[in-house]
Amino acid sequence: MTNQNDKAVIDILNIIQNINSNEDMSIIVDAIKEKRNQLHQTKAKQFKFEDKVYFIKGKKKINAMVLKVKQKFILVQTDNGEKWNVPALHLFTWY
Repeated sequence: MTNQNDKAVIDILNIIQNINSNEDMSIIVDAIKEKRNQLHQTKAKQFKFEDKVYFIKGKKKINAMVLKVKQKFILVQTDNGEKWNVPALHLFTWY
């Protein structure tokens, strides 16, 4: 995060701490979920069939290849043949 983002996050957290109604909290939660969906969809568009990718499971790096790009999830096959349905934001490319 940049300093500007750090300040924005702190401001948002302070606002959340001062919320007094469940309705207002629900509006904020819905907005966060929608933004997360947008981020997943945008990231998913960056992948294509047979891209070499990896993701982290626990403390282990798992290498894989893209089999199918969906809206928010990417179906990958690991080096040992396992298939995983991974959220796009959890995948990284490697060459």
